[in-house]
Amino acid sequence: MVANKKPPQHSEEQRLQVLHEHHILDTASEPIFDRFVRAAQEVCQTPVALISLVDEKRLWFKAKIGMDASDVPRDGSFCARAIEQPDILIVPNAQQDERFAQNPFVNCDPGIRFYAGVPLKSHEGYALGTLCVVDYKPRHLTASQIHALRDLSRRVSVELQRRRAIAQLIHKPTNGYKAEKHFLRQLTVRFGLMIAITLGTQLGSHISNTRVLEGEDWVSHTLEAISDIETVNAELANLQATTQQYVILGDPQTLATYDQRVNAIQLNLRELRQLTRDNAYQQQNLDQLQPVLDQELAYLEQIITTRETGGLPSVTSLMNKEDQRVLNSAIRNYLMQMRQEEERLLTQRLARVESKQETAALVSGIGRLVVLGIIFTTFLMIRQEIKRRNLAEENTEEQRELLEITLSSIGDAVVVTDCDRHVTSLNPIAEALTGWTEEEARHHSIDEVLKLVNLETGESVESPFQTTLATANIQTLATGVGLQHRDGTIIPIDDSCAPIFNKQGVLRGAVMVFRDATLRVQAEAEIQHVLQKEKELSELKSNFISMVSHDIRTPLTIILTSIELLQNYIHKTTEEQRERYFQRIRAAIKRIQEFLSDVLLVSKADSGALKYEPAPLDLSEFCSDLTEEVQLSTGNSHQIVFSNQCAYQTVQADPKLLHHILINLLSNAVKYSPEKGKVYFDLECTEQQIQFRIRDEGIGIPEEDLPQLFSVFHRASNVGQIAGTGLGLSIVKNCVELHSGEIAVSSKVNQGTTFTVTLPI
Repeated sequence: MVANKKPPQHSEEQRLQVLHEHHILDTASEPIFDRFVRAAQEVCQTPVALISLVDEKRLWFKAKIGMDASDVPRDGSFCARAIEQPDILIVPNAQQDERFAQNPFVNCDPGIRFYAGVPLKSHEGYALGTLCVVDYKPRHLTASQIHALRDLSRRVSVELQRRRAIAQLIHKPTNGYKAEKHFLRQLTVRFGLMIAITLGTQLGSHISNTRVLEGEDWVSHTLEAISDIETVNAELANLQATTQQYVILGDPQTLATYDQRVNAIQLNLRELRQLTRDNAYQQQNLDQLQPVLDQELAYLEQIITTRETGGLPSVTSLMNKEDQRVLNSAIRNYLMQMRQEEERLLTQRLARVESKQETAALVSGIGRLVVLGIIFTTFLMIRQEIKRRNLAEENTEEQRELLEITLSSIGDAVVVTDCDRHVTSLNPIAEALTGWTEEEARHHSIDEVLKLVNLETGESVESPFQTTLATANIQTLATGVGLQHRDGTIIPIDDSCAPIFNKQGVLRGAVMVFRDATLRVQAEAEIQHVLQKEKELSELKSNFISMVSHDIRTPLTIILTSIELLQNYIHKTTEEQRERYFQRIRAAIKRIQEFLSDVLLVSKADSGALKYEPAPLDLSEFCSDLTEEVQLSTGNSHQIVFSNQCAYQTVQADPKLLHHILINLLSNAVKYSPEKGKVYFDLECTEQQIQFRIRDEGIGIPEEDLPQLFSVFHRASNVGQIAGTGLGLSIVKNCVELHSGEIAVSSKVNQGTTFTVTLPI
């Protein structure tokens, strides 16, 4: 089946839910579905036809022909693959199809070779199963068979949708208790969520605040490191200044200040190393700074010692050395790199602290909003539950009204009865089909309102309500049941009858859903027509094969025999005998050529490749030449009598098509006439048309053969052993129709035949 709706991209669980809503799995066989598989089998000419529904683990067959099992495993099945397709799945030869070559259904029993399955779609687009045909030998379907299979699948899908509507009607769930349980469950869940979210929010806030404090500690840590770097840099500058002051003044008290600054530098370096112990880069900088700083301190100590021993003039040579300036620059570079690294870390850690503060605020805010949202929705839910309970009685009345609306609007006729089989409801379609209004039918027995008869015998048929109410099971009518209207008219119907239960599971009545099956009967007639066409096509193919076998094999046998005789006995044959053999070969070759030309011409006509191409034509000369051509080919065995009553010299016609028309009719007239017989060829013209009349005095055509005379490969039943292909008159008919002309035939057995071809000018 080809659904107009695109298949939904949902889960297998949803597809199975829709399938189970039909309440059709594991139900008894029903005539309407049996008719579908029977029609599919007849149309496709296969031993097996099935309506399969694909469940979680199996394929269950609602209707089947040629299959004993009621279900098979789903894994590896053809139908499981078919429901994944948007359209029909055709497997001409499963052994040559890589998807199924290793399938156990192919390699083991039942040995499937051919499969064709059309998905059965719900109105939502879910593929519930397939209508499929199976064969145990490779084969192909014709275009008409594929079309018929698709049409049948659409009808099966409609019937499944009808069954689903009935199921929803009689299996309508009671929602009161379920709604109350759902409310209590939702209320419990919501209070649990509020408690959990509140605790979670508090925990999240605590964790976030802890992380903020840890981040702030790292920021403080970094600020101390920057302070120590600044202190080292400042103390070093002060140390150099103190040294210069001592050199200039020579004051011993200055040396005490010098020692204090050296100690301060060493203390800050130790603190800095401790603060940056987790930073390999800073530790490396400190390792590189220490020896350079030691050199600087040693240099300053040397200046102080020289000043103490030699006085001011002795230190002049030590001051302002170039290597000392390089040393100072290196110290300051190391300190600057360390400061930049700490400033970078400070920026990162401040950003992290800010982010964690925002996260903590966000978690707390979201938690409060969620709790408020749950409280609000819980309030709405409680309010809704109060409203639902207050409107419980009103809803019961609304459900009753909804049922009435459903019964009125459903596409099929619906009749509802109570347990005593008294009518309680009819929808408008049921009113139209029965002739009873709902008011008239109410409280009447169903047997009065619904009169069922056998379509063939006219006898009454028992209503399915009695069995349905007795067994509490779904019942269906047998094939060939009709409904008698109040006015006496009878229409074929399809129906099913199902029990109705209340919420406690007590049987309260039954519902019958039925439809006018006139269209279905007509469709079955159409299917039979298609089947007949397929049979005719099959016979046509068989005739063609037989004809090809005969009309090519016989001339080839003649050619082969003649060649062998010439090859083996040429030295023993006369010139006259050899010429006779050559003539046989030429005649056989000509016969094959003529046959192949006829087949090609019929093929071109069927495919529309044969075209009408008119041109100016001297009709008298054309017909005279054609008469002479046929006369030469027949020799003295027959006489062609040509009569020209046409006053026009030149007309517009297709010479090729006209040649096919006349040469075939003249050749047939000669072929089916007695030896030395005459064939009459008359040409007449008027202002509007040309008329060719070809008459013979031969064997004639039986009346029963005339309706099929122009069919491909058809030959009259009285031709006996006279050679022929059955193509000539079909070619004539096509060529005449391309001229927009007409052909008529009159014939009597053993008296002769007249063909009249009329072409417009």
